[in-house]
Amino acid sequence: MREEVLGALAGRRIVITRPRAQAAAWMRQLRSLGAAPLLGPAVEVVPPSDWQALDSALVRPQGRRRPPEQLPPPGATPTLPLGSTAF
Repeated sequence: MREEVLGALAGRRIVITRPRAQAAAWMRQLRSLGAAPLLGPAVEVVPPSDWQALDSALVRPQGRRRPPEQLPPPGATPTLPLGSTAF
C-alpha cells in the first residue's frame, strides 16, 4: 500500500545516460513514479566535422550508395548480421 502512495520507484536514484536533449521525458516519467533521476549523459550526438568519411562508408563495393530505407534511423546503433564485417 505504501508503494502505491509514494510510487513504484520511491526513494530510488536512477542515472539517465541519454543525451541531454533526450533525457527530459525519461526524467519526468521516473519522477512521476517516485524516483530521483540523475542526469549523467554518456554520449553527445553531434554532426561530423567532415562528411567525406561517412559518404565513403555508404558506398557499396559496386560503387552504389545504399538506399535510404536500408540505413538505420538517426540515433540508432547500427548492427551487423552475425558473421559479417561490413554493411
